[in-house]
This record gives sequence, structure tokens and C-alpha cells, in this order.
Amino acid sequence: MALCIGAVNLLKQAGFETVFVSRYARQDHEYRDSVDYLRRYYPEVTVFSGPFSLDRQKGPFSRLIAHTRGLLTLFSPSSRRRLKGLIEEADLVLFNGGNLLRCQNMTDVARLIALFHPIALAKSKGKQTVCLPQSTADSSRAGQIILANKLSNCDVVYSRESRSHNALSLHYPGIDIRPSTDLAFFIDKNLIATRKLDEKTQMERHGLNSAEATSSISGRVAIVIRGSGIGDIGSLGEARVNSFIEGLRTFVRVRSNYRYAIVVQTEKDVELSREFFHAVAEVADAVWVEEHDPVALLSLYSDAKALVTMRLHAGILATVAGIPVVGLFDESWGLKNSGIMDDYELEYTHIPEELPARFDRALDSFSPKRSLETIDAERDRLVTDLREITSAPIGYRS
Repeated sequence: MALCIGAVNLLKQAGFETVFVSRYARQDHEYRDSVDYLRRYYPEVTVFSGPFSLDRQKGPFSRLIAHTRGLLTLFSPSSRRRLKGLIEEADLVLFNGGNLLRCQNMTDVARLIALFHPIALAKSKGKQTVCLPQSTADSSRAGQIILANKLSNCDVVYSRESRSHNALSLHYPGIDIRPSTDLAFFIDKNLIATRKLDEKTQMERHGLNSAEATSSISGRVAIVIRGSGIGDIGSLGEARVNSFIEGLRTFVRVRSNYRYAIVVQTEKDVELSREFFHAVAEVADAVWVEEHDPVALLSLYSDAKALVTMRLHAGILATVAGIPVVGLFDESWGLKNSGIMDDYELEYTHIPEELPARFDRALDSFSPKRSLETIDAERDRLVTDLREITSAPIGYRS
């Protein structure tokens, strides 16, 4: 959702009206939740359900059935007819940003075929197509061939950070690949006012005051935990997770003069974060905050002293909010983490024992002005590009 609302704000500034085709099917709760969420901040935005349904939490047999249905959907006249109708009305068709340009196995192949299906359809209809900022990770040789085929349907491909730009440019020299940044940097901070007004209305409706309704993290160091693998699929591995958690516990012990907030952004992080919270509460002043709305998180981080995070988008929201950030990342998560942190000159490490020193350095060196200037420059460049692309002939290359 952070990518989606960043994309909406970017496209509004470029003069476009936005229509989404969800990655989720109509029966998926993620589709209904995303429609309700976007309507809250952008009532003018329409979200259509996607043609494919896949629940990763189900067993292998259920996933096989879902993949088979998805394959049949690719050739379904009714599905193609609806997508064609949407595409024919569009001036520009975009593949949303993220960390999806990787292909190592048949699961990745199926995912790429499904996700790039509308882009291939758009190109066959003669539409201008753009891949919004994406990161990449290791792909097999066969996977690179698949990716090259999918990306060839895009007139322009934007990379999400410098490291991915270098890798994509090396592997796909015939494709117009341009440097950019994560779409979540473009979230409109004015949405915070909309959120706070909505919160006030809800509190008044239930007879609550702000202290009863929310946990304040004002002046606290926020910590965000993660234990999943790349793409939030599977586990990072027990040994590596334990190493990170022990490093964070040591960090809190040696910096126990600070107050802390353990922040949960995604449901997958709840159990691990709760265990960490109970451990931290024994040695330091700590509160628990669970919030899944990127706008609400942006508002929360605006009040925090600093952030230590294992999740990239927590770091991005905190950077937009103007507070120091330290990242603790695993290299298996791909190029996105180190790439974006390098682009914005933010502190990060792959070694948990380095956290105290990196944290101290972040407090001393963080420049919110520098970060916001970078964000503004990237936004202006993308807005200009998108306007030029839609006014150029089909097959345009810079």
C-alpha cells in the first residue's frame, strides 16, 4: 500500500487519473481491504480485481489448483475482454513498483507471467507501457531470459536504487532502464491530516481520548523486526533470525538510556516482535505499537527520535518523516535495502554487533534536508519523464 499511495500521488502530480488492476482476485480479502484503504485517502481512484487468485498460506495441492486456474485464466475470453476494455481507455499502462524483478525457479516464472500479463496485453494493443521503480535480485540464467522477455514489453523500466540499476543495465542492455527511487518516498505528507481527522472522528464516536486510543512513541527509538525471507516468502532461517534478535537485544541493553517502541507493520512480524518486546521490556522503557497503515506510520515516525529497522519501508517512511534511520538487513533480501540506504546516505549494516556504533553515527550525521532534496529531485524527474513518454510516438526510446 505504501507503493500504491506513493504511485497515486506521483501520477496526480503528473496530471493523470489512476485506475488500479489489483494483483488479487475479487474473492481475496486483500482485494477488498485495498479497495477500502485507497478509498479512504483517494476516493476518486478506482480499483479493479485481478484475474488470478493464490493464497500462499494454503498447502501445495491448493496452490497447484490455483496455478492451474491461473493458466486457464490467461486464455479466458471474458478475462481478456475486461482487461482489454480497461487498457483501451488508458493513455499509459504501468507495472507498479516493488521488488519483483527476480526469477530463480518455476514459482517465480508463474508469478512473472501473471503479473506482467496486463503489460503484455497493453503492448499488443499498441499502448505506451512503463515499469515503475523496481529492485532486482539474483536470477538463474533461464530466469534472466524470462525477465528479458517480460521487460521487453515495457517502453521504459525504472530501477528503484543504484545497485539494481547497475545490475539491470548489465543483464538487459537492450532495454531502456533508468535510475529512480522507491515510490513510497512520494507519499503525500498532507494525508497525515486526513488520517488524524478520521482518528478524531472515530475516537469521539466511541467516547475515547487520544491517550486511550493510541500508543504514543514521541521521543522514543522505534524498532521494527522481520524474520521472513525475500518477498516475505518463508523464513529467513532460525540461526540468522536469532543472530539479528540477539544483536538488537544487545543494542537495547547498551543503549538502555533511551525509551523504545516496538513497532509492527505487518501481520507476519507479530509473533517475533512480541517475543522481542517482552525481552526488551525487562531492561528498558518500551511500548508496543501495531499499525498497518503507511500514512499512520508516517505520522507515528514523525514523533519518534530515531528508527532501527529490519524492514526497508519503515526506513523509507521514517526518512520522509525526517528522523535518523539505521537499517539491519540480510543480504539474501536482495539489492533493494543496501541500494536505497546508499542512495540516501543512511546508516545500515548486515552485522548485528555493529548496531550501537551505526546508531550513534546516524544520530550525528542524518540530514533531513539532504534526504528531502533527493526525494524532490527524483519526483520531479519521474513526473517530467511520464509526461514526455505519453506525448512520444509508440516505441519511444530516449
